[in-house]
Amino acid sequence: MFRFLRCKIALIICMILLFFVVELTAKGNNFQQSNPSNFPQKCEGKWEGLMYIYAGGVLRDSVRVEFNVVKVSDSTWKWKTDYLSPKTPITKDYRLKMKNANTYIIDEGDGIELLNYVSANKMYSLFETEGIYLTAVYELRGDELLFEVTSSSKLVAGSNADSQVSNFILDATQSVVFRKVVR
Repeated sequence: MFRFLRCKIALIICMILLFFVVELTAKGNNFQQSNPSNFPQKCEGKWEGLMYIYAGGVLRDSVRVEFNVVKVSDSTWKWKTDYLSPKTPITKDYRLKMKNANTYIIDEGDGIELLNYVSANKMYSLFETEGIYLTAVYELRGDELLFEVTSSSKLVAGSNADSQVSNFILDATQSVVFRKVVR
């Protein structure tokens, strides 16, 4: 039974991938590829926005945020986020370091380094700490920069120990749409 389901799922995934390959091929020269090594340059400048914080699908808080990206060298950028909360202001003063054309490292400066991967106009980071799974995505959309973080925990399976799929509960999201204020 499980083998049949796995084959069916694999077939569906192959059909979806085939659809995208055909679609991209049909678009031909109209498909514009983005150079992933340009992503940090496109982010350079000062950005501002309002972050919305949700837990359990309910808006819990919002906070003004400033994001500053400054080129330090050919392969390093200052990657600084200021959370301007009246109660608990926080500054995250990191460095973004190019590893290769589409892979970057956010260096938190205390021995913690997060791998990030650029695909088209987005930069993704997926990591786990103390049983909490997090994703962080930066997405350039014209004159805006979307930053979103999700945190989740692994859903403990019931009696189906043979399952090869792990599910996760979405615990919280934080999202902000930045607008550039200084280039």
